[in-house]
Amino acid sequence: GPAGDAITARAVGLSYFIEDKFNAEAVYSIVYPSMGGPYGGAVPWQSLKLHAEMAGLGKRSMMGSVILNPKYGFMDFSSVITNLDLGPDGPLKEKVCPDESCIKMYEKEGKTPCMKACPFGCIAGEIGNGEIKEARYDRYKCFSISMRDRAHGIFIRRAIKKALEGRDAEMKQILYGEEFANAQLMLAYGIQRYYGNCWECIRSCPIVQKGAKKG
Repeated sequence: GPAGDAITARAVGLSYFIEDKFNAEAVYSIVYPSMGGPYGGAVPWQSLKLHAEMAGLGKRSMMGSVILNPKYGFMDFSSVITNLDLGPDGPLKEKVCPDESCIKMYEKEGKTPCMKACPFGCIAGEIGNGEIKEARYDRYKCFSISMRDRAHGIFIRRAIKKALEGRDAEMKQILYGEEFANAQLMLAYGIQRYYGNCWECIRSCPIVQKGAKKG
């Protein structure tokens, strides 16, 4: 089936490449399959953050354990599981988070930039001797804001469904088609990158800012 975004498309392409080139089995990791329960699809079947850490892409940060790379800052990543015999790169040895400026701010105010920037207090923790001693993140409180496009998309769909009552059956089929599903998500926010609709912690992070300057 079609991939939902560019990074997933690359993972799907890589899995096909591994199977075709090396005659091995490969499948990309789905990020948010539904695991049932009260949180629905908010629980992935495997941690892509752990996959990224073990591959040496970066380390977890104070801001909700977001993976940060020392050179590029915030990165999108996906994962492919394969039985091809590959040696792991292993985790990074260098420290990434907290940045020196974050340490100074914490010593002065008791908060890091990401803690201070979060409008709903989803991020908390402690820093000691320049290292993360404890990191606390209320993911479901954060999800109510950062993933609110789901609710907006539902409202748009319901409104159009109401408008089409008694209309042509073909028009109703379009409402549930893939192209319209993508369009209504973009319509909810007017941007192609429609998931993650807060980003205040990401914007405040000095490591992310340095990575953005490096391009």
